[in-house]
Amino acid sequence: MNLLFLIGMPGVGKSYWAQKIAHHYQYDCIDLDLEIEKKLQMPIAELFTSYGEEVFRKYEHQILLELLQNVYQHTVIACGGGTPCYNDNMRILKSKGLVLYLKAPINIILSQLQKSEIQRPLLTNTDIEQRLKQLLQERERTYLQADIVIEYKDMQLDTIGKILSRYKLP
Repeated sequence: MNLLFLIGMPGVGKSYWAQKIAHHYQYDCIDLDLEIEKKLQMPIAELFTSYGEEVFRKYEHQILLELLQNVYQHTVIACGGGTPCYNDNMRILKSKGLVLYLKAPINIILSQLQKSEIQRPLLTNTDIEQRLKQLLQERERTYLQADIVIEYKDMQLDTIGKILSRYKLP
């Protein structure tokens, strides 16, 4: 079983690193948020606005389970920032593969988000820095259940490769 799940705060670079790692190791790459949008034919921001976070989390869980039924090995999956924190998803991720928590300081995440064009529903119409701090406080205990924590300073392909080689991956 060679599934890698990337988790962490919005804007930390999960989608970016999933693509980089997948390309380097010739793995498939899946972005859970994009899969949700494709399946529901609706942007996540619109889903949040129209139906709320609770409905989104139900769809997210359902689509994650469907995805895991069809993916068996050699795949890197970028999860949404809240994915591991709801519906027993962290236990499910850990039972199916290796979970990597990409960890960065709030100031780095804030800087990344300011460069991004992606609309983040939980960060709209709010003090983004304060909201990030609140989300991190709510989620970090779950994030730290990951198999591997990769600090921002170690987010380089060769460093990640060395860490993964300890787990006989790829």
